[in-house]
Amino acid sequence: MDFKKLHEKYKDEASPSVELQIRWLQRIGFQPHQVDQAMIAVYTEIEQGKKTFNSGGELNLYLKDTAVKIRSEEINVYITNLEKFEAKMRKTWELSSLLWILVLWWSECLRDSLFLLFLGIVSNCSNYRNSDSYFYGFL
Repeated sequence: MDFKKLHEKYKDEASPSVELQIRWLQRIGFQPHQVDQAMIAVYTEIEQGKKTFNSGGELNLYLKDTAVKIRSEEINVYITNLEKFEAKMRKTWELSSLLWILVLWWSECLRDSLFLLFLGIVSNCSNYRNSDSYFYGFL
């Protein structure tokens, strides 16, 4: 597609060249990929005869509106992806926090069980010491 050739019939004071259209769009805050997409979309419509303009200024405004739509679509996709990511992280965090609760509970149970087992062993040994059967076990 020859942008300069398509732009020829709309060249005027408001839109002297394709290069200035690109610089203008970038200067008003559009990213290079947004400018590229807008330029391709608008000039494709011109090439296919779907869109005509009365002046270069009208072409510039349509180009700007197209770039705004492209940026809005990108932002909507970004927000949707961010929401999905946040939901996934929340679910992961909830599962991991539940897992940590279970691990802590299990470690508490295990610690208490080992302590009770230790008490049982100590108490059994002390019972044997106080009886005659303690010595018979080693004979």
